[in-house]
Amino acid sequence: MSGPRRDIRAASIRVALGATAVVAVMYVIVALGVFVIVTNTLTSQLDARLARDLERTLAGPAAPPPDGGFQAPAPDRPFGPPILVWTVLPDGTVIANTSGADLPAAAVGVTTPETVVVGGEDMRVTGGTAGDNHVIVGQRTAEVTATQQTLLAAELIIGAVLLVLVFVGAVAVGRRV
Repeated sequence: MSGPRRDIRAASIRVALGATAVVAVMYVIVALGVFVIVTNTLTSQLDARLARDLERTLAGPAAPPPDGGFQAPAPDRPFGPPILVWTVLPDGTVIANTSGADLPAAAVGVTTPETVVVGGEDMRVTGGTAGDNHVIVGQRTAEVTATQQTLLAAELIIGAVLLVLVFVGAVAVGRRV
């Protein structure tokens, strides 16, 4: 190969690399946007479910049963994720409805949804007042994390295929011009 043909090949590859870079930047922006929207939506759904569970827990008696703290409400759907409940008594004692679920000290007074680590697991928690007690409900964020991982893997695979196709297509078009 020599002369104009080699110049066309080199030019088509340069244009293809430029086009692929532009598409890569746009794809990363869109993929990050989708990731953030999905994460926020799933977290908001989890927070809404926790708020309903807290409301149902607080709708009962204002004081916990004499033998312990408040219990989790009945599931709002069959086979739903388990709800953890902590009761903070007026003297500061924390009683959990699940053994080994030690509430971090920083979360004892929580009143709005936040993420904490309980027993090595990320959990979303929120709380409210029941008489002289503070009640906190929580749920693992494993479903949100699993969805994030699946979405990220899909975005990486789709992005790689897209960029290869853009590059090959741009080279093919550049050589025909």
